Amino acid sequence: MLLTVCSFADDARKAADGKLTIVGVHNGVAVQSLPARLSLKLVLRFVAEPQDHKVPQQVTVRLKRPDGTEMTDIRADPFTFDVPPDAPVDLDQVLDLTVQVEKQGRHQFEVEINGVPAARTPLLVLERPDLAVRGRKR
Repeated sequence: MLLTVCSFADDARKAADGKLTIVGVHNGVAVQSLPARLSLKLVLRFVAEPQDHKVPQQVTVRLKRPDGTEMTDIRADPFTFDVPPDAPVDLDQVLDLTVQVEKQGRHQFEVEINGVPAARTPLLVLERPDLAVRGRKR
């Protein structure tokens, strides 16, 4: 199984015709203060090939702090694909994640398939006190 898309986005939807629409791709966020609770969408597209037919797949997503220590480990339930012998099958996943970050810097999301690294994508978190919410006093 291959991972062909691994990105943060503001939104992602799969249309009836099977097309995946991704809006607002990014790899960073600015917050007013830390620690901060972030709501993120991690968009993943897997491609299963004929050799993956009915083979259990285990996907794990790990979030690491800027110093490399692990913050969280998310394991999906194992799943299988019914893959025709002549064509690959796409599977799109939009993970709604809520994470608590303590420090600014480059965090890392790592995706593994069956224990093998498949992708990693950075998330830069910046503390910006000047980002006051409109209508609120500081």
